Amino acid sequence: MSVQPITRDTESKQRMSIAANLSKILTLVLAGGLIGGCSLFASPDIEVSISTNPYWGTLVFDIQAIQDTAKITEVTLNRGNCKLPAGTAADIRRGVNLGYGRTYRGYGNCTAENIKEIDVTTERGKFTFYF
Repeated sequence: MSVQPITRDTESKQRMSIAANLSKILTLVLAGGLIGGCSLFASPDIEVSISTNPYWGTLVFDIQAIQDTAKITEVTLNRGNCKLPAGTAADIRRGVNLGYGRTYRGYGNCTAENIKEIDVTTERGKFTFYF
């Protein structure tokens, strides 16, 4: 078994190989986050709570801004298995702008007991809240 001496050329190739691999890994992580709709570096600018509509027995959800501004652009209930009524859907399509501490109240065509997750997309990214 012969041992090859490490030369500057070999050392340089090893550094380039490590840098290339790290670059590939970083690219994959960032691309995976973008493709998956995940907010890798952003913290939520909203909080979500749920309750029951006392008149109809259906879902009521409140989205409250916890940053100076928050613009809600999409809401999905139970991965699309619980629909938004026309009025709530129209509000969300137009975009809902909230200032710090302000709340948007929306409704769903299912019961609060059936809600497992609510996805909310804002200008900061897509956030999933579990119940």
